[in-house]
Order: sequence, then structure tokens, then C-alpha cells
Amino acid sequence: MTMKRNMIFRAALALLLPGVMMTSCKFEEDEYFSESAALRIDKTTEEIKAKLCAPTADGEYGWLMQTFVAGNDSTKFEGFNLFAKFYDNGKVLFASDHRYLRDGNANKYTESTSLYEMLQEEGPVLAFSSWNDVLTPLSDPVNPMHAPAQLIKDGVGLGGDNNFVVMGYSDDVINLVGERYRAKSRLLRCDRPWEQYIADAKATKAAISSTSMPGHYYVTNETDTLYLKNLRGGATVIGDRLEYPANYTERALVFTPTGVSFEGGIDFVISDDQTKLVSGDSLQIVAMWDQYIADRTSLWNIDDATYSDAMKTVAAQINTEIKKHNTAWSLAYIGLGRSTGSGAVKGIVITLYTNTQKTKTNTIGMEVKSERTGFGKITLSVAENPATDKNMQTVAKKAKDMPALVKNLADILAGTYDMTPDNYFMPTGATFTALDGSKTIVLK
Repeated sequence: MTMKRNMIFRAALALLLPGVMMTSCKFEEDEYFSESAALRIDKTTEEIKAKLCAPTADGEYGWLMQTFVAGNDSTKFEGFNLFAKFYDNGKVLFASDHRYLRDGNANKYTESTSLYEMLQEEGPVLAFSSWNDVLTPLSDPVNPMHAPAQLIKDGVGLGGDNNFVVMGYSDDVINLVGERYRAKSRLLRCDRPWEQYIADAKATKAAISSTSMPGHYYVTNETDTLYLKNLRGGATVIGDRLEYPANYTERALVFTPTGVSFEGGIDFVISDDQTKLVSGDSLQIVAMWDQYIADRTSLWNIDDATYSDAMKTVAAQINTEIKKHNTAWSLAYIGLGRSTGSGAVKGIVITLYTNTQKTKTNTIGMEVKSERTGFGKITLSVAENPATDKNMQTVAKKAKDMPALVKNLADILAGTYDMTPDNYFMPTGATFTALDGSKTIVLK
């Protein structure tokens, strides 16, 4: 790697490796230092319990517990949003909708009450001392790939804990580390009803990730770039390249109503302009929308209001030429993507109405290469004798000038463009503006 890349990699790892709790919290009050260690721990433990049980400003919503697990040798897991309300009598109410809930409750909102206590060991420990249907499946030493149908003991499970060492606290944040597996979790004051928080976090997940896209992101400080995979799944890999990275880290996250939080308390929020996730002044997570647009095979049609004069001329000629194949056929759209039918090609796609009512369509296609040539830039190029699909070849038996006309259109579109997506996380269209200023097209 270059020196720059090493620098950003170290910077990203400093933020994202589980070495330090990032939230500023205090552990001991200054006035305790004149007292014995045992008394300091005792007072700290009492203070933490008082904070756990104290009513929130709104008196209703308790704590959000961003819970992380260590995983096992073969699998790393996402983080989990749990919700908790602590009571002075040693009881705690947990709630969540995570996928490891049992008894048919997986992915369903579930509440469960159990016991907790504050232990005084070398430091304060928050211990959950009885089974809880929400929390305990994360620490139960059974193979999570088989539970709950088969509770196969493997000694590790998800690598979660029941006991958590308190690493620091404030009025609104309590940082925790699993006593055995050392994964970092934290308690935050919850700012809304629990089921509303779940719905809002799911809405964020839907807004910034999709099962229909590769799920690749840049991690950048605007100087150099790393790559992130599997944001949607919550168990990310961040490395110096997407495939087979030489340097990488695996980091879990949870979705929040405003973005994502990584293990260790690193929060990213959606930027005001809805283009990226930001943390601090410079670190960003940006969806690889430009690579997606260049690689995509879905068909995006060019808005005819953005046809250049040259395009309008060729479009009229195509509309005339297609009638040599069938008088009922006419031009519907010009687009970029993958054609349909046998021998489909990726490139310029002409959609044709195949009846006079204009209710049925078919496509003909010619290969045009699309390549990302810089961040937010795409180059369209066409070979001297580009490949065509079977539909084009069939149409050309009667409409003999059709391949040449489509080639003319491809030549008009060829060039390098700045891209502006209609959505920076999940684009369904984009504006292409030629670098030479000669044309602008809108695809949708």
C-alpha cells in the first residue's frame, strides 16, 4: 500500500478497532481517591445502579443497549439493539426483535423480565443472573446456526456475555465490556418508545442499504479510501480493497434512527444532504453508487426531454426504420442497461412498442462498454463492430439500417460524464453530464 493508504488505514482502524471506548465517560469521581479502593468501588457501584434505575427525562423509555458479541472461529455476527428498564428491586425488563429469539419469536418484538445485580469485583460488574428470553440467547453456549430447533452445545454460541464490566459512565451513557468474551457494548438513554425505535432503525436500514445492490461502500477521509462490505448484514469487513484485502478488520454495527453505530461506540449519521454517513469532521462512509451505476444491468431509460438534437434525429429515423420490420411497431424508449431475450447484451437498449395500442414491448440491444473512470465519473465507449443481441439480428433482416442507426446513437452517447444519482445510497436513475459540456442526459 502507499504511505497515504497506510495512514488512512491506521486512522480508520484507530476509530474502528475495538481498542478504546470512544465515548467520553468517567469511571471514578475525584473525591473518591482519598478513600480505600473497596469503598470507591462500592460507591461507584451504587452510583451506577442509581443511574440505571433513575427515571429518564420523559420517564418512559429506559435504556437502549447496543449489544455486541465476539462470534466464533467461523462466524462473526451483527450487533443487536436491545432495550432495558431497570428496577430497584433487582429486576430488569428487556425487549428486542432480534433473530435469535426462541419459541417462534425470532424477528418479533418480545419482552422478558429477569434479574440483575451489581457485583463488586476488581471494578463494578453489571451481571444478569437469571435467564432472559431476550438477552440470554446471545450468550447461551449453543450453536446459533441450529438454535432453537436443535440446541447443540458448542461452548461458545454467539460469543456473548451475561456479565459486563463497567468501563465508564455518564448520566446518559454506560460503556460495557463482556467479562468473558470482551465484546464492547453500551447503554444509552433511549429517546423514544422501543417499538418506534425499532421501526425507525429499520427505516434507516432500508434507506441506506438494499438486498438488490452489492452493498459495497467507500470509507474515506476525503484524502484516501478504504472499502467496506456487508453494511446491511451488520458484520462488516473494512479493508484496503474489496476482494481479498491484504489488510482488513471485521467490525459489527447496529442500525440507529439516524445512521449506524459500530462496536466501541463509533457513531455515523446520515449527512444533512443525504449523500453519505459521517462521523466527526472527516470520516465518511459513502455507498459505491458510481460503481453500481457503471456495472448495473437494470434498464434505465433516457428521459426524451434530455435528447440532444442529434439524438432526436436518430430516434426519428429508428421509428421509421422499425416499420420495415412490422408496421405496427414503433419506438418507445432509448436506454442503457441489459437487453432482453436471447443473446442479451449490456449497452444501449431500444425498447419498441410491438402493437398499435402501445401496450406490449420488446427490446433490441447493442453492446456499449460502461466503465467507472474516477469517483462519480463514467465513460461510455462503443467498439467499431459492437455485438448485438438476437432480437436486433432478427429485426435487421428487414429493417436493414437498424444496426447502423443504433450504432450512430451509441456514438452520440459515447464520452465521459460526471454522474449525479437520484439517490446516493440506492440509485434508481442518474443525470449524466458530459465533461466537455456537450450534452446532459437523465436516466430513470
